[in-house]
Amino acid sequence: MGMNMILRRFDPVEAPATPGREAARFAHGFGHGADQRVLDMIQLWHPCNYLASGAVWADALPENWLLGGAHWHAMHPDEEPPRVLSPQEVRAIRTHLDSLDEALLDERMQHMASGRTGTYRAPTSREERAWTRDEYDRLTDFFRAAAEADEAILKTVG
Repeated sequence: MGMNMILRRFDPVEAPATPGREAARFAHGFGHGADQRVLDMIQLWHPCNYLASGAVWADALPENWLLGGAHWHAMHPDEEPPRVLSPQEVRAIRTHLDSLDEALLDERMQHMASGRTGTYRAPTSREERAWTRDEYDRLTDFFRAAAEADEAILKTVG
């Protein structure tokens, strides 16, 4: 699995319908500039997934925003294709994220920081924990905005 995860909010009718160069550019967020509908998780997708699910590799939606969703167009034969979350799945994930209280998130952060979870890029310092929490809040806001706009989310790891 790659280091970064790119999330793109979109109206399903906007997405390229077939595999190819246009689909790859869309999936990787190329040309997005300051587009608020693209979020680059910069190596913190796994700690954010742990905060949301309480598991290193959860296997069911809505907790599993990381691995959930259907395969989209194949990009490269050696890479896992991006995954798409439907607007309905995005709403369910948003509801799940909104249901997690601060005490539970703090408990999960402490457990992850202990190093016993096997979470990739687990925060160990106060600064890393703050950065992870900021990314988690951005992720929650991103899902909230997508749900309110009735958008799907495309997840690309690369």
